[in-house]
Amino acid sequence: MDDIVAGISGCIFSDTLARYELFNIGNHRFEKLMDMIALIAKALGIANPKMELLPMQDGDVPATYASVDKLHRAVGYQPTTPISVGIPKFITWFKEWNREKI
Repeated sequence: MDDIVAGISGCIFSDTLARYELFNIGNHRFEKLMDMIALIAKALGIANPKMELLPMQDGDVPATYASVDKLHRAVGYQPTTPISVGIPKFITWFKEWNREKI
């Protein structure tokens, strides 16, 4: 079972959570946006993705990450899939799923 599915399943099937609980489901590590873009481009077979890099906008933050501590305490959630594995795997799945819809 992949990380996000494990987090959602843990919440759905928990007998102890209130119905209104909110959780971050992700990875508790900082990931660079440019690394994520490179992973997506590579998985899509795009050598040089077109990007328009703009200055920071009002409300932008220089770094962010999802703290999954609350979800870990609630249901034992522990992400195990690194982004370098998860993004290509997702794109492969999405291409297959999308092919079936056409």
